[in-house]
Amino acid sequence: MTPRPSPAALVVLIYKVPRNRRVGLLKFLGNAFPVYERPGGIHMSVFESVQERGLFVEIASYDTDRAYRQDQVRVDKDPEMKRILGRWQKFIDGRPQVLLVRNVLVPKKGRQGPQRPKRNAGKRVSN
Repeated sequence: MTPRPSPAALVVLIYKVPRNRRVGLLKFLGNAFPVYERPGGIHMSVFESVQERGLFVEIASYDTDRAYRQDQVRVDKDPEMKRILGRWQKFIDGRPQVLLVRNVLVPKKGRQGPQRPKRNAGKRVSN
């Protein structure tokens, strides 16, 4: 299996779900995630807080900025997406917190400038 590249963008939704709607939400997400991911380049996941049951973190991971931009148009204009999101909102309490986050490159400790390949890299050395 080829590892996925780092995502270009993540949309993070944080919301609360009452206990009596939890099972319904999970069933709903099982049906909704394939629709969300259908265009390609989108990967969905959901997490629940261990400390606070009913606090969910849903993440849409986008492979490229283009996939993110196209999906935002779909969310705003596609009748199927509007219908699905309307159903999703019936499971949650209040308004979700929505964050758009992007990958930040952090320099590795001890690195100074670009790494140069070793002279004999890839060559066999005979004795």
